[in-house]
Amino acid sequence: MSARILIADDEGINRLFIRTVLAGNGWEVEEAPNGKVAVDLAAQSPFDAVILDVKMPVMDGKQAAIQIRALEKDSGREPCILLGLTAYAEKQLIDELKGLGMDGVIHKPITQESLIRKLSEMLAERKSD
Repeated sequence: MSARILIADDEGINRLFIRTVLAGNGWEVEEAPNGKVAVDLAAQSPFDAVILDVKMPVMDGKQAAIQIRALEKDSGREPCILLGLTAYAEKQLIDELKGLGMDGVIHKPITQESLIRKLSEMLAERKSD
């Protein structure tokens, strides 16, 4: 299944790892070093999924999620899969992220298997709706 995915993380090594894993699965991948660039890219064209690091300079993943959801609503676009990327697993944070429009969370440290499994399941579920 083909998919277009955006990764927003201020750590270049994290973007490189995620891009390598996702591209190796046949998905088209774009990168952003912060939430502002991610929102700008999402405004230009839709993505099937956007992975947002929760803590980034310039604009964090929380604010980017809010703006991406607003863009989708204003343009009438189908909502993408929004995933938060964080090292923190507290229920309060996960609930907050879901309240901001995120569909799920990917926990750091990321493994290739967990990343592919999570995205594959969510993309398949979205395609079947």
